[in-house]
Amino acid sequence: MNGLFTWFDSQKDTGYLILRVVLGVVLVVSGYFKLFVFGFEGVAGFFTKIDLFAIPLLAYLVPLLEFFGGIAIILGVFTRLLSVWIIVEFALIVVYVRPVLMTQGWNDVRVDILMVALGIFFIANGSGPRSLAAKFFPDKIWLQ
Repeated sequence: MNGLFTWFDSQKDTGYLILRVVLGVVLVVSGYFKLFVFGFEGVAGFFTKIDLFAIPLLAYLVPLLEFFGGIAIILGVFTRLLSVWIIVEFALIVVYVRPVLMTQGWNDVRVDILMVALGIFFIANGSGPRSLAAKFFPDKIWLQ
């Protein structure tokens, strides 16, 4: 059993990569729908429906940051910086949006809470060794 845990311990770099790619894919897919299916007007309409503040700015910012930020996270650049935005966006969703729309209780917020936790993880740890930032700019911690 000890050998199994030793092997898992040797795979931490792969773990960073998997978490980063999964987070990025979730963001890209979410941003894709906001950009190319609903459009900025649809996003603004939804934000108006739930009485969200700063509607015009957020209607453009959220889809663009989700789509292009997700791509950047997959590649492993600006992961820490984008994680600040992830924490803010998904904490806002948990605190402000979900209570308005909640129909299934815990099932409505669990993914959003995981997104906040992943944001905290990547702020603390950066994009990991298997990232473009670590490969090409290892001394630029702000880029990871």
